[in-house]
Amino acid sequence: MYVTPRFPGQIWDGDTNNPWRDGRSSSLTPNPKDWDRIVAEVIATQQQVKNLMETGGGSSFHAKIGWFLCPDTTGIYQVTGVGFKPKRVALYVSLASGAQKHFYCSMGLMDEFGNQNSMTWAAKKRFRGNSSVDKAIYTTDEKKIIIEASYVSMDDDGFTVDFSIVDSLFIIRWDTIG
Repeated sequence: MYVTPRFPGQIWDGDTNNPWRDGRSSSLTPNPKDWDRIVAEVIATQQQVKNLMETGGGSSFHAKIGWFLCPDTTGIYQVTGVGFKPKRVALYVSLASGAQKHFYCSMGLMDEFGNQNSMTWAAKKRFRGNSSVDKAIYTTDEKKIIIEASYVSMDDDGFTVDFSIVDSLFIIRWDTIG
């Protein structure tokens, strides 16, 4: 006998015994009698996603995006005002607006455990790509490293990196979850 699935504990997958279906093969062509259950489960899924976004599923969940110009001096750089202690930060580096004469950019990640890695690519007359498993920010032009920074910490209100090579023509965009 067909039993209506109870989402989220049970999700109807089109293969359970259904009085209007023989099995998964007959699910290839939608049956109008199934749409009420499919729509109900989509609505329930959307509600669960909304609840997770608002409450983190019972624990706190945070996400925030931002940016800063690369400093013009090496050393410790703190990003504050995030509002929580991040678990992961993604970093995206490119030339700041108005400075884009050639294509240089990179993407890096760092997490609360100190893991970090990045990859970079550049193009002018030729292409260069590179990566680093021990830098959160690592950007090259065609010949040399032009920005480099390492993970220092995840802080109660942001994160900290240590710049060893800087170029203030670059902008660093970030997104973080916590």
